[in-house]
Amino acid sequence: MTMGRWGMILAMLVMACTVLPVHGAPGPRKDIVFGNIQEPSSLNPLVVTAATDVQFLPMFTAYSNVRNDRLDLINESVEAVPTIRNGLWKVTPDGRMEVTWKLRRDVRWHDGRPFTADDLMYTWEVYRNPRAPFGARPALQDVESVQRVDAYTIVVRFRRPYIRANALWLGAFGAPLPRHVVEPMVQRAGIERFAEIPYGQDPRATIGTGPFILRSWLKGNEMVFEANPNYHLGRPVLDRVTIRFFTDVNTMVANFIAGSLDAAQPHPGGIPVAQALEVENLIRQGRIRGYTVQFFPAPASEAYWPNFENSHLRDRRVRQALLYASDREGIVQALFRGKQPVAHSYFPPSHPSYLKDIKKYNYEPDRARQLLEEAGWRMGPDGIRRNAAGERLTFVVTSTAGDRTRERVEQILQVQWRDVGIEMVIDNKPVRIILAEIWTFRRRPPDFLNFSHPVDEFSDVDQWWGSWNIAPVGQRSLNITGYRNEEFDRLLRTYQNTLDARERMRLHQQFQRLWAEEVPIFLIYNFVGGAVWRDGLIGFRPLGLSYTPGYWTWNARQWRWAR
Repeated sequence: MTMGRWGMILAMLVMACTVLPVHGAPGPRKDIVFGNIQEPSSLNPLVVTAATDVQFLPMFTAYSNVRNDRLDLINESVEAVPTIRNGLWKVTPDGRMEVTWKLRRDVRWHDGRPFTADDLMYTWEVYRNPRAPFGARPALQDVESVQRVDAYTIVVRFRRPYIRANALWLGAFGAPLPRHVVEPMVQRAGIERFAEIPYGQDPRATIGTGPFILRSWLKGNEMVFEANPNYHLGRPVLDRVTIRFFTDVNTMVANFIAGSLDAAQPHPGGIPVAQALEVENLIRQGRIRGYTVQFFPAPASEAYWPNFENSHLRDRRVRQALLYASDREGIVQALFRGKQPVAHSYFPPSHPSYLKDIKKYNYEPDRARQLLEEAGWRMGPDGIRRNAAGERLTFVVTSTAGDRTRERVEQILQVQWRDVGIEMVIDNKPVRIILAEIWTFRRRPPDFLNFSHPVDEFSDVDQWWGSWNIAPVGQRSLNITGYRNEEFDRLLRTYQNTLDARERMRLHQQFQRLWAEEVPIFLIYNFVGGAVWRDGLIGFRPLGLSYTPGYWTWNARQWRWAR
């Protein structure tokens, strides 16, 4: 960006930005302002699916799948997270399981009502209701019964071993609903319209049990959380956490230059790596002062998700050709100085389950042309291939509008794909439309949707690729591409019910070998999460990127300023 354009942006910011508290005032600051490039579609825990949505849940409610900086589960609403070691998770000789949830008795909803087993039982009934608009609910196949023992104890029995038995409440959902608030809404609207109730959208109707209260949400602008003075583990140090939403990453960077932002967490939602590198350069040049930039390895990838309703993409040779036609190494060098590696697996090379001898697709345009010829695609007079029926080999790609990094990758791939006879049509949309219409509902999907692909031991690959997670169009799917493969299903079913960590690793590696051959998804690079924060912020320890939201909000109640 030119100095002239930066000057114009800075001039506007100086006139428009909110004045931060004076640092010279007595005592440390009590608020923090984050920049976020993506806005959540909802905070209803049974509705949210994307990482952008779930990352805020640990701040305001009893989200179960939160981990600390040692990656231990840290559910603060139970006496102890159920484990085999503490006896709350038992495996019976016949292969069944029993998991006991013992709730803390001092947890309160934000309106003062106690959080009890009745809230969890009600959430379970909503979750399992066949008329609820949730699509795939894998836990229903494994949970045999849910029994309320008393007001603070629930026992869940499973038909077979299930690896998420203690990471999700009752092995099923991430956070409970306040029965006394949500049940009347559902009675009025009907369970079929559960996703449309005010809970999760209207701050006046959205309460949780967490350290912060959702005080306001001005859509398209900002979300404000305020300290919960009655949090059972003690009041947060900060009084207020504000999340400001930006549709353009340049504007976010300009806000850091102007000093009107305190921090940005790793992508997705936070600052993309390319812009974190830009801020790092500006700090080095002395144009930004008083900030720190840090990078974190991340178990996630940048991906093009195919739409397998397109019959052309069902041919594995076409999918392989797309990878051979793409200079992904050139992309990561040009955009990220090699900081983010080319993705050969959904796991980064540092992950213990990464398959070291996985099949790799280097940049080989001639190999791409050969595969396309074998698949029956002949070069047309305009440079675009056609099949025997005269259909052009054209793919529509949709990414998040305003994400400069993704737009640059599209432009590079558009040229490289055309070089082998494949036409890319770019049709980017705002992230809210993608989340509300395309991502899980599969309504009017493009041929490729450019979004992140987060996978680690806490959001396992079976959720993305098991055919049982495909729901009809208009219902929520975890398997958003609609990909089906019997061998995938066999391996994933076995993995899903295997508790032994070493055997799970072996199965993961076996699956990766098949996955790399099939190419069910087009990966570009493994993420490295970049974060920016103002000097003097203590306790902010983002650990990178993951579907698991605790990677940056896991200890929000402990954040504080040194001055």
